[in-house]
Amino acid sequence: MATPFFSIDMAAGAWAAYLRGVANHPEWFSTKRRDLEGYLQKRFPARHVILLPSARLGFYLLLQSAFRPGDEVIFSTLSFPLYIKIALQIGIKPVLIDVEPEHLNMDPNELRKAITSETKGIVVTHLFGHPAEMSEIVKISSEWNVPVVEDCAQSYDSFYNDKETGTFGAAGIFSCSLMKAPTTLGGGVLVTKDYGLFRKIKTMICQQDGHLGMFSQMMYHLKGLVSMINSYPLPYTLLSHHVFGLIKKRNPALLRAILYAGMGMDGKTFNPSERPQLAPYQLEVGAVQFNRAREMTVLRRKNSMVLDSAMELHKDAILFKESKKSYWNYQYHVVDFGSRMNEVFDKAFKQGIHVMKEDVWDCTNYKLQGVEVRSHRVATSRNKGLLRIPNNSFLSDQRIERIAATLLGILD
Repeated sequence: MATPFFSIDMAAGAWAAYLRGVANHPEWFSTKRRDLEGYLQKRFPARHVILLPSARLGFYLLLQSAFRPGDEVIFSTLSFPLYIKIALQIGIKPVLIDVEPEHLNMDPNELRKAITSETKGIVVTHLFGHPAEMSEIVKISSEWNVPVVEDCAQSYDSFYNDKETGTFGAAGIFSCSLMKAPTTLGGGVLVTKDYGLFRKIKTMICQQDGHLGMFSQMMYHLKGLVSMINSYPLPYTLLSHHVFGLIKKRNPALLRAILYAGMGMDGKTFNPSERPQLAPYQLEVGAVQFNRAREMTVLRRKNSMVLDSAMELHKDAILFKESKKSYWNYQYHVVDFGSRMNEVFDKAFKQGIHVMKEDVWDCTNYKLQGVEVRSHRVATSRNKGLLRIPNNSFLSDQRIERIAATLLGILD
């Protein structure tokens, strides 16, 4: 049977939560929202918490609220491309700097070279869930009195010096999309220590009705259901894997467009009304997911250790290791296969293992007008060989061992 490129961990009552949410009377909605917000408030006691229809809406509203058109904001070169496009869309000038080679996060040395009196903000992406070097980044930001925004889309339950990502700067944004764990099947969370910023964004969220037609809303919710079903190897093998295989053979560019539709690789501008408010079933599933977050993290970490053990001595696999200062959630398990990336991708797919190309993060590749690139040597050289390997907590030990053996066989 084939292995999905991502799985939603539907163990421990997630299906019951989903069905309960679908059956919920609409007037119960606010109660469920308060339950999940209450859990998150306990998780982040020194922060104000907002549940979002999507993380990117939160980022859009945060930039609108915290900065003005013309402001220079520093990003790492390996960032979420859509966030760069959103910054440009609202008139901000993104300045890109290089990453460090160990985890491909913002390089503090490059930050110190690039920051000037014109810098009004710093956006730090915790790429693949591994925390950036926040001590030095925060020190530099404090010296220049410049706020830090944390892109924590992949880093819920990751810690740096025993402090959780999202709590170092003025605000942090977590994604709870279909591909994240924990998930609300589409959604996000914003945390901030600034009460004024919290109230402003909260008001703006309420004004974003989501002007989706009935058909678009139906397709949005159907996508979540299909993704849950696809988390199981048997239906994925019978349905999606063959479909993806056909598309991959006939039109590889289309497959790439489908898999990375949310990256902002097309020419469209961001529509802040693209998502409806969270539905009761999303809140129900989210409550189960967030309560199991550490359990799922532990399983992903164990799976990643198995994968790393199989490849750690191979010359064609560069592994990312957890730093001594960090606790990594291993949201994504990424390996740098260098010039062999396409070979590993093709052969793994043929053997029923759907790995994903992660050569999509280098924002210099998108030729976006209005972006200033200060440094990018490490980012450009390392971005080309990255593959994401399935390590989801929903996968069995036997399946993880098969993935490890298959990849090692391809490399040998």
